Amino acid sequence: AVAATKLLARKKKATLLHKTAPKPPLTYQYHVGKGNNSRLILQALRKRPWFVPKNDSSKQRVFVWEMYRNRKRFEREKNRIACNHLEHNTCLVNKDGLYRTMRAYCATEGREPMDQFMPLTFHVTTLEDEEWTSFKAAFVKHSTEEQEARATNLWILKPASMSNRGFGIRVANDLAEIEAIVSTEARKDARCGGWVCQKYIERPLLIDGRKFDIRAFCLLVTDRKGRIQAYAHRSCSYVRTSSTKYSLKPQDLAKKGVHLVNDGVQNKEESYGKFEAGNKLALADFAQRVDAPANWLEETLIPRMEAIMRYTIDAAHARLNPKKRQACFELLGFDFMLDADLRVDLIEINSNPCLETWSCPLLEGLIPKLVDDVLRVGLDQILPPPSKAKLTKRQTEAVEALEAAGHDFTKIFGPSEEHVHFAEAPAEPASEPTAEPSAGTAAEPSA
Repeated sequence: AVAATKLLARKKKATLLHKTAPKPPLTYQYHVGKGNNSRLILQALRKRPWFVPKNDSSKQRVFVWEMYRNRKRFEREKNRIACNHLEHNTCLVNKDGLYRTMRAYCATEGREPMDQFMPLTFHVTTLEDEEWTSFKAAFVKHSTEEQEARATNLWILKPASMSNRGFGIRVANDLAEIEAIVSTEARKDARCGGWVCQKYIERPLLIDGRKFDIRAFCLLVTDRKGRIQAYAHRSCSYVRTSSTKYSLKPQDLAKKGVHLVNDGVQNKEESYGKFEAGNKLALADFAQRVDAPANWLEETLIPRMEAIMRYTIDAAHARLNPKKRQACFELLGFDFMLDADLRVDLIEINSNPCLETWSCPLLEGLIPKLVDDVLRVGLDQILPPPSKAKLTKRQTEAVEALEAAGHDFTKIFGPSEEHVHFAEAPAEPASEPTAEPSAGTAAEPSA
């Protein structure tokens, strides 16, 4: 009888403990794919203790970060998870897609002509299409009418898609040579959709006689109705330089290191890093090096780049997310060039812009800040922290730290309504995993 009484008391105590024990904190499961400094993404997510890493096969994960847009994921997952790509980003990030999008947009009366913010461009798929005919007419026109002493009627030829890090790009000023190039595929293993033929900027602004471009960042986020909102980053733009003197001599036209400044080309040059660490410059240092007028960055250059960003998003917003999927965002890298008259031209837009920081101390400071801000604007508004009443002490401290840090994005396009918020995440055990998923660098990011 005594033993039975003790057993009953233990059962009552266990039941009472079960009823009064605090519920485990709410968490979101996520997966980060490999590549493009994915460890940096994991590091930023660790600042949010309501996120728990899981493998990609977990049926309860609600957020996936991966290098490239996964078409099958959009078809399979539909609106069930948040992800860091938009379903139809190719209308901006493919070279032919950008050209077609902006050509259609600028054809509308009252809009700024395309040739005011992009070099003269054609998309040639075959030697029988109208674009090739138009290109030949433009080539002949520039050959006969260019009056500038240094003008050599140069054109830069780029694979229309499936190309990054300078792959397949050629510079030429001979029509027969150009015809031979556009008659072939850039890659033997895949069709690249023809060639984008773009007028070369022959009088670029130079830094100590060397070419450069500007990498700027724009974040696209879908709202609760699947509409696009765009944010330009104000503090993480930087300059990428060539380490070889600029030259238009015929023997130098085939030297990519002279004409292309992305890391995939420059880090193979013997003089890489000789003039600037990692061939990178902060915008403020760049302005000093080119003797820019006072306040030129803040009052002229940055507003112009943001205006061009706004044009492209306005042109593409209806096509980027036609099915109005919620809970998507994407970081884009915009590449700009300046000519000797300080005209700003958009060269291309990159999905999966390089987030590696190994090349120089400048990027070691800029890129982690950029990633933190991307998650702050792109993710935290889609998958917010648990309500304050349900926060653990650690979560409360994390929320306060994120709010204190703020972000440097400024809105440049889209409605002002709030973002979509997912339903509360399922409960997970309070103890967090002891091991995190490994993240390597198996694939090369675009640059």
